[in-house]
Amino acid sequence: MKTKLLGLLAGVSIYAFAAQAAAAVSITFNASGSGNDGPLAASAAFTTSAGLLSVTITNGLSQTQIVSAGQTVSGLSFILSNAPGTLGTTSASGQLANIGGSGQAFIHNVPGDPVRWLGRGPPPPGGTGFFSIVGNTITMEAIGGGQPRQLILSGVTTSSNASIQGGQFNPFVIGPATFTLALSGVTAATTITQATFSFGTGPDFSIPGFVPRPNRGCRSARPNRGLRCSSSLGATPSPARRLKVVQHIRRRAYKRAGLPPSARFCFRHRNG
Repeated sequence: MKTKLLGLLAGVSIYAFAAQAAAAVSITFNASGSGNDGPLAASAAFTTSAGLLSVTITNGLSQTQIVSAGQTVSGLSFILSNAPGTLGTTSASGQLANIGGSGQAFIHNVPGDPVRWLGRGPPPPGGTGFFSIVGNTITMEAIGGGQPRQLILSGVTTSSNASIQGGQFNPFVIGPATFTLALSGVTAATTITQATFSFGTGPDFSIPGFVPRPNRGCRSARPNRGLRCSSSLGATPSPARRLKVVQHIRRRAYKRAGLPPSARFCFRHRNG
């Protein structure tokens, strides 16, 4: 009986440790609207873990929808749920490309990374871009310090105008761009409370982001109790939820081990 109890309690400890040791938390913001050049859309997928924050920025328009540089994603500002702490190393990745061809929309991939978003672009006329941390707010922009470059788009077609094919904003970022920031104050419990996207070379428009509601799957519950729905995303359980599960497993372990109620009470208070 003692062996059975210890085995069950070991299972409780393993569950609690695994649940608490969540490596990272992710959240995605979307934005959509319209501007002078047509529709606008973007997304930013954030992941936080111990000492690290990464964000992948994507232009949500299809390549056939993009006709002007005013529809490119040029900046992102977001607010952390807690102080970011000290900034360490930063990195950027994404496919840079020159676009041209006098109406042919030729795409020529070029080496390099979209570091203007981190304020580390080449000196003028290339421009440095812009990066800042003020309080809990982090701002990243491809504009600033010179001619805008490294603007994010999904692709182009021959319908794009001279603001894209003329070469003045080359290179662009074709596809998503990912940025990683080492921040001493960030943990797996850190989340993003607000995000705002900028579009165009001005920027021309700014649109607040929103967190899409997750798809929810329903399964049959007990008879005569209808359907019980739960998120299909497999999110990390909250501390309160973990505590309830651990308490439930412990009660089952005490019952299976045949401990009297008084012993269960003493054991609970002695061991937490």
